[in-house]
Amino acid sequence: MTDFKEIATAAEEYVIDIRRQLHMHPETRWNESETLAFIQQQIGLIHEENGGDSDFCTVAITRMKGGLVVDVTFNDNWQRRLFRADVDGLPIQEQTELSFCSKRPGVMHACGHDMHSAMLLGAFKLIRDGKIQPTYNLRFVWQCAEENPGSLPMPESGGNTLVNEGNVLDGITDVHALHVKSDLPSGTFFTGAQAVLGNSDRMEIKITGASGGHVMKPSSGVNANDVVFAIMTSLQSFLARHVSPTEPATLVCTGIQSGSGLASSNIMPSEALMHYGVRNLLNESDRASLYEKLQAEIIRIAESFGAKAEVEMVFGHPTTINTDTAEMQSLLTNAGLTVQIMDPELGGEDFAYYLQKRPGSFWFLGADGGNPTAHHSSTFNPDESVMTLGVAFWLTMATAE
Repeated sequence: MTDFKEIATAAEEYVIDIRRQLHMHPETRWNESETLAFIQQQIGLIHEENGGDSDFCTVAITRMKGGLVVDVTFNDNWQRRLFRADVDGLPIQEQTELSFCSKRPGVMHACGHDMHSAMLLGAFKLIRDGKIQPTYNLRFVWQCAEENPGSLPMPESGGNTLVNEGNVLDGITDVHALHVKSDLPSGTFFTGAQAVLGNSDRMEIKITGASGGHVMKPSSGVNANDVVFAIMTSLQSFLARHVSPTEPATLVCTGIQSGSGLASSNIMPSEALMHYGVRNLLNESDRASLYEKLQAEIIRIAESFGAKAEVEMVFGHPTTINTDTAEMQSLLTNAGLTVQIMDPELGGEDFAYYLQKRPGSFWFLGADGGNPTAHHSSTFNPDESVMTLGVAFWLTMATAE
């Protein structure tokens, strides 16, 4: 039996170097031109070092709006499997003090996308070097804009763009993605039997029509803050009243601004703005029905004060649902990789768009290194040593019977 873990160690130095170069030069969503150019350069160099197109394989590189797409074809009669890595960083000032710390002020790879890109590139290198013989034609995708933006309106993600506006799934049999997770044990692969991650939605509430006024006579006016507090109080029990207790769901207030933004001890504000994060695993119909009830309750509360509430619901990434976990679990276990089934979490992932159109699987690779750090934090520092296992994961996927 082929020892993919042993083969992957041959690329360890290369993968770590690529990861660190990417880490030093992060780019935020839809600004990843230098990142994609660097990856494309590496692909070209690897392919040229192996003599370019040959009887072994051909390589076709396409730059699409949503990312870089690389087709490796071994046999025109084979099925084609898609492997995806994401490439965008986050608007966070890094505070890790690593020797390869971000050189871009205010931008950081704080979610592991640099590692995802490096692991997939390491797999491409070993495959193109002829270290294994794939049983599928392959489509490697380095995708832009996986992360949600910080403000409304929310533009398309890279995954949604590639799937719905491009042709990234043309001729594809199944799709797979791998994501490091810094709060799970290093070296173990985790996935869900079906749902893995949730709907990542958000809500913005604008309170207007409150009269405001002087605090010396609050009965003569309407304080927008009173409307805000009433809405917050009601929404604290909203999910308990409308969602089954066995259904994972969260409704979290993430920001409030009232009046001019400058507090004054003698002015009641006449307007306010509220932001909520909304996460669940509901299907499209139940999701829409819940949000209709949510909007109706907010509007009713505001009207009870004589004010007005405008509620904007923004659907983020849909639920990430695996379709062939058992087969993939068996494949990885037989390759000597450690696999564990996990309960779904309420993070969001735009690989969900791929899985809505094709069968496939989404996986986490534990990378806590015994010292877990939070994703999307300024001190995010996953365990680099797991990356060769990530490469072995891709090699295994490429050679499945």
